[in-house]
Amino acid sequence: MPATPDDEPLINELLAESLPASLARPGMAGVARWWVIRDADGAAACAADAWSSPDVGLLGGIATAPRVRGTGLGKAVVSTALATLVAEHGAAGLLVDDDNHRARHVYETLGMTYRLLHSAVSE
Repeated sequence: MPATPDDEPLINELLAESLPASLARPGMAGVARWWVIRDADGAAACAADAWSSPDVGLLGGIATAPRVRGTGLGKAVVSTALATLVAEHGAAGLLVDDDNHRARHVYETLGMTYRLLHSAVSE
């Protein structure tokens, strides 16, 4: 499930389709590695180790192709990435939109706890 350089175009296609606003992209500075599940049609699900610190692994670029949503592939790739990051850093986290209830449910079934984050931008 760890991605290889050959998987990068497939991951980019998946992100373009399922998560076009993703800040994590293959080859981007701070994005250390990817996990991917492939099927006959390309990348089905992916997650990245993106901008982790020594004490906290950070997941980013989490995407699941619409054709496989509800099959458990998204949960599988996140579970593997999460376990790896926790083993390496002692803790892991990610950012998820407050209204993305489906994703939040998946993360909570993997043992994560949702915490609301408030942010502000000043001009």
